[in-house]
Amino acid sequence: MKRRLIAFICALAISLCGLGGFAAAYAADDTGAGMKFTVMLSQDHMYDSVGRTLEEKFPGAEFEFITTRTGADTILMQAHSDDLPDIIVGMPSGTRYDTDDLNQYLYDFNGTDIPGLFYKAYLDNYKSKDGSIRWLPGCAALEGVMANLDLFEQYGVDVPADYASFAAACEKFAQYGIRGFGTDWKYDYSDTYALQGWNIAALQTVDGLKWRSAMVTGSDMRLNDELGLKMFTHMQEVLRDTGVNIDDMKRGYTINYNELMEGKVAMTRWDSSLHSVKGEGMLNNVVLLPYFGENENESWYFSSPAYCVALNGKLSGDAREEAALEIVRTLFTQDVIERIAANNGGAITYVKGAHLELADEVKNIQPYVDTNHIYMIIDSGNIYSASQLAIHSMVEDGTSPEDALAMFNRELTRVMDVQPVIAHIDNSYSWQPAEHGSPAYSAIANTLRSINGVDMLLVTADAFATSVYAGDYTEAQLSDLLMSGGTYCHECKQATGKYIRELTRQLVEGVGATDDPVSFSTLPVSSGFEMQISQDADGRFHLDGLTVNGAPLEDDKTYYFGHIDLHATANLSRAYKALDGDLERQLEYAEDEWTDELDKAFDVYKCNKDKILDQWLSYFKDGGTLKAPSDYMSR
Repeated sequence: MKRRLIAFICALAISLCGLGGFAAAYAADDTGAGMKFTVMLSQDHMYDSVGRTLEEKFPGAEFEFITTRTGADTILMQAHSDDLPDIIVGMPSGTRYDTDDLNQYLYDFNGTDIPGLFYKAYLDNYKSKDGSIRWLPGCAALEGVMANLDLFEQYGVDVPADYASFAAACEKFAQYGIRGFGTDWKYDYSDTYALQGWNIAALQTVDGLKWRSAMVTGSDMRLNDELGLKMFTHMQEVLRDTGVNIDDMKRGYTINYNELMEGKVAMTRWDSSLHSVKGEGMLNNVVLLPYFGENENESWYFSSPAYCVALNGKLSGDAREEAALEIVRTLFTQDVIERIAANNGGAITYVKGAHLELADEVKNIQPYVDTNHIYMIIDSGNIYSASQLAIHSMVEDGTSPEDALAMFNRELTRVMDVQPVIAHIDNSYSWQPAEHGSPAYSAIANTLRSINGVDMLLVTADAFATSVYAGDYTEAQLSDLLMSGGTYCHECKQATGKYIRELTRQLVEGVGATDDPVSFSTLPVSSGFEMQISQDADGRFHLDGLTVNGAPLEDDKTYYFGHIDLHATANLSRAYKALDGDLERQLEYAEDEWTDELDKAFDVYKCNKDKILDQWLSYFKDGGTLKAPSDYMSR
């Protein structure tokens, strides 16, 4: 859901002192006192960086948070239903194809001082056709090729300086049974990054800039024959030189990461957060190299905004307008940018006077920053699907560059076609929590519980995307109600009441994670049982009791219990560790890396072999209807 013109990275050249009194001016005060704001976040870890920041700096205001990663279509559906959140944080979408229809519902920052906070070269990428500014870019991570230098030294391989030496390094490592370059080709974003990353030099030509402009304006988005053939021919070369095979098209993050740690992969796609792979039991000596061109001058890193900010257009003229603008200014102050960047891999910022110091392990990037060799990736949903389809076809079917280009262009424009209606929902339900919980979340959780045939279901709040609106739904729109990805519904057939109580307590009261609950809208959702929850003066939540049909949950009784966690390894994993449960073993594995062996070993914990998104779509395609919400919370 995310994405823009060439990045002229000069933000890092500005000193921190240039911020002046700007940051200090926005200490906690009475701004927004007595006002309520709904805030949409694109990542659950933003509860900590954004959620807590807003609550700290604006203690008199009330904030409700919703997390959604389903993109512009979901937000547009909210706008059409007059249910658009007040503040949107974390949807880095800069192509007008993704956002133009939505822009009419968003606040225009022209006429305020806020556009002046940003470097014009960046902000120009976010202007609408009419010159309005509806989106503001935050910090960005830098991405390139991470190399394990210890392996290069151990096997006497020269560290690459251009594409020819990169290919030579891959060939030499192959002689020792080591992948020179490996990545998670399974995912559409990796395919997108590869297609553009290895072709940045071509995308900086006149034809490349014309294509970027076409993507930004939503005009003829197809790659022309000359540029497209050049890109896919080189992509074919990269796939050949790095030894990519059919099995690699199923290669996910965990496998690639594990092989990297085991010294079976020498180089991989990575971003500027190199600290995440350094330390005891991991890697000791790594460097982030660029995407190589024919020579050093044609080698580039790329960036993509980690988050953007927009406001609901109805705030214009509203009593809350000035408070909302103050909140936006605060989100782009030095301290807040640093806080958000820490969780988003931010390495550069687009804000004048703000500065993100490059970590020691990526100081080698500084010359590329200084010489503007940082490409801003074109990153929209249709490019994701088109890149994945074309690259997978080249590997799996031997598709030629010419045919891959044609396939890419067809898919690039196909997503604009009208999709058929596959379901109808009779009633609308809001995501916002009432006294007894969120009606939308409850309706979805009750439906998922019915689909999976369990008596009790616990779902983390980040699995829900938006309100439920009455009307006809396409497959894409139904998918947008969930943020499931590759998540499964799991079960513990012999779960005792005590076990369920303590597990729920961990998720309600927090397990020390950055995505711990910060408001009632970020609490887990129960189906088949009710939670009694209180909040203390410090804003922390407490589980006071659990009931089943109004009767207290019995500690010694066993229940047919299921759970859904968007991450599979995040909140629930920590909760299970606190409970010393044997499900911890299962949760050590990422959901997208299940092998036949693991399926056999842990099959007992799956309510349904299908991913919840597949379950959800099949249910409605077969004529299923949305279950009514229930009161699952009292406070």
